[in-house]
Amino acid sequence: MPAEMNARYEELSPAARRAYRLMGSLPCTEFTSDLVAVAAAIPRAQAPGAVAELSRAGLFTSGRSEGRVRFCSALGRDHAASLSKATYSDSARGAAFERMTRWLLQMAVTAQQALHPGRPGTGRYFQQPSAPMVFAHRGAAAEWLTTESDNLMATQRETFRLGRRQEVYELAEAMRDVWALPARGRGRPISNWKQVHWHGWAAAKKANEPRWQARMLEGLAAVCNHTRQPEAEEYARQALDLARDAHDDARVAAALTELGVAQLIASDIHQANRTLSQARNLYQGVGDDWGIAVANRRLGQIAADQGRHHDALGHYEFALAYVTDHGEPLLQARILTLAGRSHLRLGHAELAETRLNAALTIAQQNAADEESGHAHAALAELAEHRSDFETQCEHLQLAYLQLASVGAPQAPAIGETLAGLRRT
Repeated sequence: MPAEMNARYEELSPAARRAYRLMGSLPCTEFTSDLVAVAAAIPRAQAPGAVAELSRAGLFTSGRSEGRVRFCSALGRDHAASLSKATYSDSARGAAFERMTRWLLQMAVTAQQALHPGRPGTGRYFQQPSAPMVFAHRGAAAEWLTTESDNLMATQRETFRLGRRQEVYELAEAMRDVWALPARGRGRPISNWKQVHWHGWAAAKKANEPRWQARMLEGLAAVCNHTRQPEAEEYARQALDLARDAHDDARVAAALTELGVAQLIASDIHQANRTLSQARNLYQGVGDDWGIAVANRRLGQIAADQGRHHDALGHYEFALAYVTDHGEPLLQARILTLAGRSHLRLGHAELAETRLNAALTIAQQNAADEESGHAHAALAELAEHRSDFETQCEHLQLAYLQLASVGAPQAPAIGETLAGLRRT
């Protein structure tokens, strides 16, 4: 087999040979011609031809989605890696890895900025002037991040192994909240995302960077909060201590937010209210409008849990205005669903229906199964209020299917409710 691969390799053009060798030295599992051009330092116009040539030679094969390729086998990758080691010095291979890392970071940050134009980011790449528009629309940015997640994770693991600490936590920041995107269920367990932030925290600790340690612990808390894991509170408290020691009010506010969410999940409503109110006040002090909106959304949930639905709606409307203006459709859908539920509790069935249908439309337009599931669950409550048994069951069925498909913790209870209704 190696002899056959050598024969195929010898028939390649110089650009294709170079691409083959250098991609063999990198941790990527799949790649596009753009990544090949950057990593192999060949003209971008030549890269598609080199990739096509390698595919015709049977050295590359199609990846999981259009426009992506991978090595034909593990043996093929080993063959390319051995050629790379025989041809290039350690510094030359290191330069290819550095080019790839820098490009992935730049692209990931650009995608994050397209997805969350009003959300502040941390690190060198977020502080640079915005890149020219690379993604035609928000969906394209989300698709790029979810598709490239495996390469981003693999690159972070390699930077961690190499001791390139700053890049380790900058890559974690560039992947922040990617796990919450609609396409996150593509074979990446939540433990992978926890590991991303754990690597970032460990690197920041070795670099003696308390602000970055706090940022990474916030990320761990956010992942755990989303999956209702109790260790979220401990991560948030550690982040809070580090941020306070660093006298960084922005980080303190962010840590308080995750702590408040953990307390809310644990049903410690009164403490969550105090914690999130502190966070909101700090966000106001540092002028972080995104943070103010997030805190208001959570304070609205608390007010609703306490039966103060007029107060809840005030918080929701404040947050909704911001996320609508700044293009955050997933959060917009969630807040509309929450507002619809509060209107229903107040007996405003028509207003509830308007809000919930708007939430469902936005969720469906963004292929956000989780948000669609929450909207369907709330619409089932509206149908129950109207004594419309058939519509209630239809919405519960859709809610269960969509929430179960993303592993949402609410799915089992909805399934039990639906089963109980069908038995009656």
